[in-house]
Amino acid sequence: MRCPAKALAVAIVAPTVLAPCAVEGVRPAASISTVRLFGHTEYTITFPFVDERQVSYLGESRLEFPLDVWMGGGNVSIRGEGWEPAWSLGCAVRRNLSHPHDPMTDRDWLTELPTDTRWLYSSTESGAELTAWFVEADLRARLLHRGPAVLAGRLGYRYTRLSYDIRGLDGWLNEGTGPRPYPHVDDEVQVLTYRVSHHLPLVGMAIEVRSAHGLEAEVGARFSPHAYANDLDDHVLRFKTAESTCTGTAYIFDLRAHVPLPSSRVPAGMFVELRAEWGRVDTDGDQSQRWYGDDPVSEENDTGGSISGIDSRIEAEMASVSLWWGWGL
Repeated sequence: MRCPAKALAVAIVAPTVLAPCAVEGVRPAASISTVRLFGHTEYTITFPFVDERQVSYLGESRLEFPLDVWMGGGNVSIRGEGWEPAWSLGCAVRRNLSHPHDPMTDRDWLTELPTDTRWLYSSTESGAELTAWFVEADLRARLLHRGPAVLAGRLGYRYTRLSYDIRGLDGWLNEGTGPRPYPHVDDEVQVLTYRVSHHLPLVGMAIEVRSAHGLEAEVGARFSPHAYANDLDDHVLRFKTAESTCTGTAYIFDLRAHVPLPSSRVPAGMFVELRAEWGRVDTDGDQSQRWYGDDPVSEENDTGGSISGIDSRIEAEMASVSLWWGWGL
C-alpha cells in the first residue's frame, strides 16, 4: 500500500501550506487516513397478498449490501488557542479504495395468515462493486474542564452515499415442495443497481484526557434524532425500480488516541492518531415501485405499472478502525 508514503509527503508539505493560514487565536491542522470499514446497509419491505387459493400471506423481502472495504480520507480542522481550546471545527471526507469481498444477499420470507407459519422462501447471493462517499462536519465546544479531563459538546452532520453495481446470481427458492436451485446468472451480468444516502444531523458529547506531553485519549457518543435515508433499487432483470424515503434515528460511538511525534525526527507538529467507531442507522417509511418494462416473473405485461405505500425500512450498521497521519499548530 502507498498510503504511508503519501502520509509522509502530506505531513512534510503541510507545515509549509498551512502555517501561512494561521491567524491569531486560530490553530489549523490537516491529516489523511487509511480506514478499514466493516458492516452492511440493508432495506426490508413487507407486503400482504392473497394467492390463487385465496390464502392470505405476509411477504418480507430483505436485501443486504456489504461494506467490508478499505477507505482513504482527509481531514482539515481549526481550533482555538490554548492547551485546552474552547472550540474546534473539523471537516472530513472519505472514499472507498477497494470493493467488498462479502456478497450481496437477497432473502424472502412468507408468513401464512392467520396461523403465522413463517418460512424462508428464497435466498440468493451476488457479487458487489461499491462507490462510497462519507462527508462529515464536527463542531465542538468545551463545557467543563477538570484537571487533565475536558467535557465537550458536539454538533455535526454526516452524509453517506453508497452506490452499488450488483452482478451474477446464485441461490435457491422453496415454493412449498422443498428447495430447488434458483436460475443461475453469470458473474459478468448486471442484475441490479442500488443507491442509498444517509443524512444524519448529530448531537453528542466527548470526554478527552490529555497529558502534559501532548498525548490524548477520547471517548465520544453522538445521536441523530432525525435521521433521513432514501434509496433507489433498479432490478435490471425485472425492469423494475423501487424507491424509498425513510426517517428515524441513528447513533455513533467513537474512540480516539492522539500521539505527537518527536520534533527531533520529524517537522514540529506532526502526529498520528488511531480511531475506532461503531454506529447504526434505523429508519422506516414507504416504498414505491415502477415497471419500465415487462417483468418476466409475472404473466401479465407490467410495463408502466406502479405500486406505492409499501412498508419499508432502511437500516445500516457500520464499524471502522482508522490510522491518521497529520500536522497541526
